[in-house]
Amino acid sequence: MAELLLERLPGLSGAGFGHGWAGLYPQSTDRRPLVGPFEDEPHLIAAAGAGGYGIQLSPIIGALAADWLTEGAPTTLREAVALRPDATRLGLCK
Repeated sequence: MAELLLERLPGLSGAGFGHGWAGLYPQSTDRRPLVGPFEDEPHLIAAAGAGGYGIQLSPIIGALAADWLTEGAPTTLREAVALRPDATRLGLCK
């Protein structure tokens, strides 16, 4: 890749490649996962927004999503009702 760039941009002969990452970072506005039904779409269950630590949280996020689907509330961890997406958490209200 570097050789091809130098052919097209010979003025970059002293440049190098650095380390980096570019892309979307799936994170909610309050940096907590979104798990549960949307206010305006109660049959649509969110299981998202755990950017950077989703792999570690996937077991509980899956269990909570299943709770919402089967029980209509988070029974595995009742306090997780606070993770339900709403307009404030989605950044739609100020």
